[in-house]
Amino acid sequence: MIPLILAALGRAEKLEAMRRGFTSKSEPGSGVWSGMLLLAAIAVLAIGALLVLNRIQQENKARGSTGARTLFREVLLKLTLGFMDRALLRRITQEMKLENPTVMLLTPQLFAEVAYNYTATKPGKSASDLRRLSAICKQLFGQEMPQPEPVKPAEAEQPSTP
Repeated sequence: MIPLILAALGRAEKLEAMRRGFTSKSEPGSGVWSGMLLLAAIAVLAIGALLVLNRIQQENKARGSTGARTLFREVLLKLTLGFMDRALLRRITQEMKLENPTVMLLTPQLFAEVAYNYTATKPGKSASDLRRLSAICKQLFGQEMPQPEPVKPAEAEQPSTP
């Protein structure tokens, strides 16, 4: 019987020490709460840092197309085009939302394709813009702007007869 009383007394003392640990900061074990708060704060900071890094990475991916626009601007500055011609080409690439606008300056065919697609979307200014674009093409490539290639309709697949 005495061992049971001593065991019960030991439990009661342990429970009382735990109660004092929760209510008083001077007891041993009171650092547990501050440690848990510190651990939670570190976890929140780590999650915040990961979110910020993720946002930066997404912005860098979005800037990839901005690099193409920067290349286009640099190429335009190196060409012997006037200010108004460069402005027209910039406007075309913005309105057509070209992903890599420098490609249109590689061949006369690509230039003509972009020019004709642009003038098709601007019926009011198409004649004057087309004349200006033709002059730009002649200046850049040394030849007249080629006519657009006719789009061939897709031939319907005909079932083969045995």
